[in-house]
Amino acid sequence: MAAVAVSGGGNWRRLQTLGRGASGAVVSLAADGASGELFAVKSAGAAHAAALRRERGLLAGLSSPHVVRCAGGAEGADGSYQLFLEYAPGGSLADAAARNGGALGERAVR
Repeated sequence: MAAVAVSGGGNWRRLQTLGRGASGAVVSLAADGASGELFAVKSAGAAHAAALRRERGLLAGLSSPHVVRCAGGAEGADGSYQLFLEYAPGGSLADAAARNGGALGERAVR
């Protein structure tokens, strides 16, 4: 997967909702206005923004081909927060399990 190159003030647009988290975060597919590159945006309102800031801090310390890369984050004027992530078109482990009857073998999980 290619590195994501998005800045908080960049020109990008949301294309569709990919999912919603238990903490109120919404994950959207987005495209960079200049390059058309796809990436994911995880957004939370002010009440849950701190969780996304912590997530950004954790992701910044990771470097693995098995973990989506974080391209930064942006604060909204209303206290909201947006976390910019590499887009993983295959979906989550939960998505893969659902496609396979609710279970995955050890090899698939790796």
